[in-house]
Amino acid sequence: MTRILLAALIVLYALPAQAQSTLTAEDFSGLAVVQKLGDALPLDTSLRDENGNALQLGDILHGKPLLLFLGYFHCPNLCGLERRAMVERLNSLDLAAGRDFDVAVVSVDPRETAADAGDAKAADLALYTRHAAGAGWHYLSGDAANLAKLTQAAGFPYRYDASIDQYAHPIGLILATPSGTLARYIQGIDYTPRDLQLGLFEAARGAISAPATRLLLLCYHYDPAAGRYDLAVGQALPWLAAATVGGVALLLLLLTRKRRNA
Repeated sequence: MTRILLAALIVLYALPAQAQSTLTAEDFSGLAVVQKLGDALPLDTSLRDENGNALQLGDILHGKPLLLFLGYFHCPNLCGLERRAMVERLNSLDLAAGRDFDVAVVSVDPRETAADAGDAKAADLALYTRHAAGAGWHYLSGDAANLAKLTQAAGFPYRYDASIDQYAHPIGLILATPSGTLARYIQGIDYTPRDLQLGLFEAARGAISAPATRLLLLCYHYDPAAGRYDLAVGQALPWLAAATVGGVALLLLLLTRKRRNA
């Protein structure tokens, strides 16, 4: 929780003050996830792993469910916070990455490299405590055509804003069965470890979940309604506020106990 809170504060202080976006309100209308439950991921999608090795998406499926994270490694907004939240929840599961499921973190930015993927993997694995380091974790990049193929099949829309060099895209995780069938969408950032564990259990046995409640939480600063660059953080503030209150309360409790025992 402390790591997530610190990451949230970094996001808040990193907001650009004078950025000028070229995206309009209409540009955001098609950015909600399209839940293609029961459809197959394109396993022949060509990608690169964090070591620069060429592979196809199907190469990382080993008879276990897949947790798919779509975003980008140099994201200045919520991607880093979302990945840290994911790792914190994975630490709470009875399941372990590499043993019970695989993780694929894929950048939608075709400019990002294997080195970028490797840096992101190292940062996330430094927080993961459940299983052998690196086992089952795949950090992937690719060219524009293959990334479009994967994201369209997964129902994950995004838009690039060249004026501020950022991508606007949804927030959430996608779970697939061992054969690569889309099984569940976990939208937003406030899901629980139980949500994730049950989703992985169901995906492991090939079950397809009902569609999740439609939610539009974007990783992007520009709020087209208010004309401000605070959409992503603004919508995350209730969750962040709860984390802050919880963290402060825990700190006060620990200090009180320490004083009593002194």
